[in-house]
Parts: sequence; structure tokens; C-alpha cells
Amino acid sequence: ADQGDISGLSRSVSNLGSSLGTALVGSVLVAAAAGYPFAASAGLLLGFALIGLVLSVLLPRQRAAVGSADRRVPTSVGPAGRPQRS
Repeated sequence: ADQGDISGLSRSVSNLGSSLGTALVGSVLVAAAAGYPFAASAGLLLGFALIGLVLSVLLPRQRAAVGSADRRVPTSVGPAGRPQRS
């Protein structure tokens, strides 16, 4: 269940980032077409990218607790590719 939640959250954040990136690039293209300085628009994009990079580096990392190794029973592949306990 946790893996599904994490997968959904990851996909949502990825889609949000793609949408924001597309909107920002569209803003640069419109600004360039309207005669505004392209360098200012590109600088704004660079600023947002750097903010995103800094925030991603500052995310806390969760470390595995000592002794929390996977305790499942090892399986091997049996006839017809079906897993079987060893």
C-alpha cells in the first residue's frame, strides 16, 4: 500500500513540475515575441531552476534503521516460472 502511495505522489509531483516548466518556457517565448528582453526571461527561468535544485538538495533523506534487513523467506523460481519457497 505504501509503494502505491509513493508512486502516485511521485507521478503527481512529476506532472506538476512538467506543467510549471511548460508554462515558464511558454512565458519566455511569449515575452521574446512581444519584444521584451529575452535575457531577463531566461534569467527568471534559471532562477526558478536553481531554487528547485536547492530545495531538492535540502530534502531530508530517510535512512534505514540498523538491523532492519529484509526478513522475507527467500524464493526461487520453480516450474513454469512460478516462485516457490526454498
